[in-house]
Amino acid sequence: MFKENKKTTANDTLIGQGTLIEGTLASEASIRIEGEYRGDIECKADIIIGECGLARSNISAKDVVVAGKVIGDVTAGGRLTITSS
Repeated sequence: MFKENKKTTANDTLIGQGTLIEGTLASEASIRIEGEYRGDIECKADIIIGECGLARSNISAKDVVVAGKVIGDVTAGGRLTITSS
């Protein structure tokens, strides 16, 4: 009788300062790293490495912003921004 609109929304992912995560990460939503991440990241949205962030990763994403440190390869389908910080 009534049609339910089941709409899935993508939430952003935050890896906070003081957090260490290891493994392989695949995400449909944006990712912000303020802590430390070790492992490969494949993201269909944007990735931001904050000023306190450290990624020991091979990163593949739409747009990538690096304000912290990345040790590994970065592949951006769109724009790669590296800040002076």
